[in-house]
Amino acid sequence: MARYVDEKDGYYGMTTTFPKGHSTFEPCGRCVYINKIMEIHETNEVLLVLEYDYNGRMVTTTLPRGNLKKSVLLDYAKEGMDVFEHTVITLIKYLQWQEESIEPLTGHKNVGWDIYIDDDGVKCDFFKGYKGLGYASEYLGDFIIKPEGKKREYQDFISKHILGTPLELAVAVGLAAVLVGFIGSEVECDNLFVHIFGDTSSGKTTFGVVAVGMGSKPEFKGQTLARRYNGTENALLQVMVGNTGLPVCFDEAKEAKIRDFSSFIYSIESGTEKLRLDRDASVRNVGEYHTSIVSTGEFSLSDDSERATGKEIRLQQFGNIVWTRSAKESELIKGFFRKKYGTPCALLALHLLKIGREAAIQCFTRNREKFIRHSRVMDTFTERLSIKYGMILAAAELANEAMDFNLSHDAILEMLIQNELETSECRDIAQIAYDYVLGQINIFYCDHFALLIFTNKMEIVPPKKETWGLRVIHKPLKKINKKKCYLTVYVQKDKMLEILLKGNFKDISVIIKKWKERDLLDYEAGRNTRFRKISQTGTKVHVYGLRVFDNPNKDPAEQDANPAGIGVTKTAEGWPRD
Repeated sequence: MARYVDEKDGYYGMTTTFPKGHSTFEPCGRCVYINKIMEIHETNEVLLVLEYDYNGRMVTTTLPRGNLKKSVLLDYAKEGMDVFEHTVITLIKYLQWQEESIEPLTGHKNVGWDIYIDDDGVKCDFFKGYKGLGYASEYLGDFIIKPEGKKREYQDFISKHILGTPLELAVAVGLAAVLVGFIGSEVECDNLFVHIFGDTSSGKTTFGVVAVGMGSKPEFKGQTLARRYNGTENALLQVMVGNTGLPVCFDEAKEAKIRDFSSFIYSIESGTEKLRLDRDASVRNVGEYHTSIVSTGEFSLSDDSERATGKEIRLQQFGNIVWTRSAKESELIKGFFRKKYGTPCALLALHLLKIGREAAIQCFTRNREKFIRHSRVMDTFTERLSIKYGMILAAAELANEAMDFNLSHDAILEMLIQNELETSECRDIAQIAYDYVLGQINIFYCDHFALLIFTNKMEIVPPKKETWGLRVIHKPLKKINKKKCYLTVYVQKDKMLEILLKGNFKDISVIIKKWKERDLLDYEAGRNTRFRKISQTGTKVHVYGLRVFDNPNKDPAEQDANPAGIGVTKTAEGWPRD
């Protein structure tokens, strides 16, 4: 006599055969079929996609193979699966029996670029979209990324409603996600973080919709890569984990629960979520991402974060630009991309697979060098910024090659150049801090700063309230490095640090060092401070001495006249064409 698992007339159960050839079938429940077996590319985890009938309705569920155990399967009884205490072991055997005749398929839960090993053991690139491009794989994640619309539809719509407006930049930024994920690590380009700010009617959200629409559904609800800012910092970062090639958007920064955007900016640019602990107090695996992120809001993120030079390089901001020709056209554009989305990123990924990594890097390098050549600001940060802007320009060029979008490459370039020119002052953190401190001193000098005057003898006139420092007016004018210093303000060391921290300046040691290099600081040899009296009767204290010159501005020859060029207009009208 032999017993084995079997199925008959839509039921699973056990068949018993007797020595004389007679057999009987003992049904245990309605069949639970394995529809397909998926091996997850990122983790090698095996998933079983199960189907079963309950009351005339087909139910589909996904079960990790490691959960083929009594306690887990019995829990499915409440969802209509025919499994009970006395049949669960038979069901497990039945599912194992089906596995033997089913070829596993590959699936992925992350999106963007990855590698696979071919039959010859060679590492090969492939793109994880709704379907794998370059390698057979199926998306098993939750985001709505199935492409909708054909290339011709995008060409016609972009030609009619986007070409000739600043929204050409949105197309390039969205498609840059594919390029950043593909070659970003090799050319030292971290995540591309672009913040769009301005009045409510300027088309900021439309920019985000266009950018995200290049790769996925740009709807600000449900499981999409377009989100409102009304979540915690960790929740927002989690949206991007595992993304190496599809654009993301966070809309309306005023709704954010983030107190200081500095940490958020640095986290996004680094491409890692924050370190967190598991229940057993061990550090959990940190999720990574490498893509382009669009942020929108009515204010600059720099206004709501600490002042640091590095932040200005990590965040590319475009402010007070009218992105569309009219409110009506803005609604038309958003309506189109809510129905047609995702196809451009997939087509660009196919193009990159065709031309290869080396050609993509050459395209990026060529565009980066072009930006540097045309830049009107040449400082220590231009080269670093050129990596980000080079990626955007390369994406525009490759989009024209792959999809014939006819984006105006020169207009996008000029817009980036002009934006760098307008924001370059924000990168000189030492000058910003110097101006800020002098402004604070100007507000409080009568109440808190003593004055050194020269009559028959030196006399310190006390302030009205608590003494923070001392003002020394130089008569006659004293020559210092060809500049005429007419005032030195000595500020107590602790009070200077307090003023800088109040102004959200965190890199204080860097600021002090640069002040010293620029002869803005009066100090003792081997120190950054002086040890001197700031009141008539008090003892000596450590102070920072800030020099104030009578020609604090740059030489006129060094000042840029900000000549207007293509792309500098703040409205959509007049956007130049090639």
